[in-house]
Amino acid sequence: MRPPLAEKSDREALWAHINSTIDCIATDHAPHTLAEKQSPDPPPGVPGLETSLPLMLTAVHEGRLTIERLIDLMASNPQRIFNLPSQPDTRIEVDP
Repeated sequence: MRPPLAEKSDREALWAHINSTIDCIATDHAPHTLAEKQSPDPPPGVPGLETSLPLMLTAVHEGRLTIERLIDLMASNPQRIFNLPSQPDTRIEVDP
């Protein structure tokens, strides 16, 4: 994978600061063809958009952060930081 996944200590540092220093969680949804990824100089990135929210909801379930903090990190803060307009017709629905 390019870039390689971070070391365990890097991942632990991110979790240690999830409720303080980190402002946003986002993905770089950069899908590439199989041929591109298997080339001698593959482009960086992996598709991750479809897994980011489920992984973060698992972290909420595990007690690593609250659902309110997750909403801030993945929705409210990016909207505020990048001055994005409100989208009152956008809904998130979870079927338990």
